[in-house]
Amino acid sequence: MTTAPYESSPVPIDCITAHLLSFNPVYRTAQIYQQFILVLAFFPLSYFLVFQLWKSNFHGNLKWLLAGYFGTMTVFAIVFSVLEFINVEPIHCEDQL
Repeated sequence: MTTAPYESSPVPIDCITAHLLSFNPVYRTAQIYQQFILVLAFFPLSYFLVFQLWKSNFHGNLKWLLAGYFGTMTVFAIVFSVLEFINVEPIHCEDQL
C-alpha cells in the first residue's frame, strides 16, 4: 500500500485514483446517461414480452427462444440499473477526501 506522491495523506494512492476516476465529469455523465437509457429500456422490453410476443403466431420454440432473449434483456436492464444507481448515488454525497 503506497501513498506516494501524496506522502502526507493517509489515503492509499489506489483510493485516490479510484476517487479521481469516479468523479470525473465525463465518466459520471456516461454513468447517468446509461442509467437513463436502462430505465427507459425496461418499459418497451416488458411491453413487447408481455403483449406482443405471446400473442404472435411464431412457432412455440421460437417464442420461447425470443422470450428467453428479451426476458434476459429485461432482467439485465433491471439489475444493472439498480447496480448503476448504487454507483451513481455517491454524486449526491459529500466529498470524503
